[in-house]
Amino acid sequence: MLDDEVRQHLRQRPYNPTVFFFPPWEAIFAQDAERDQTFFDAVRISKSLREGFESLGFRLVDVPPSSPEERADAIIAAVMSQTEP
Repeated sequence: MLDDEVRQHLRQRPYNPTVFFFPPWEAIFAQDAERDQTFFDAVRISKSLREGFESLGFRLVDVPPSSPEERADAIIAAVMSQTEP
């Protein structure tokens, strides 16, 4: 899709404007048969995705590199802060 097509699609089918973004985390990054990209590639793709989401008006919330429990707590806190009066 071209940018104009994406923007039109988003106007017709609006999504929640918040995106929980999981940037590459070098400490747990591993290449294997399914993930053939390097960490450098992952960082480059992540940057491109971030710029794309932001250019389309999405608000990115970075999920911190931490335990699954702490990540879940960060997501819940972000959701609750959006729904509080």
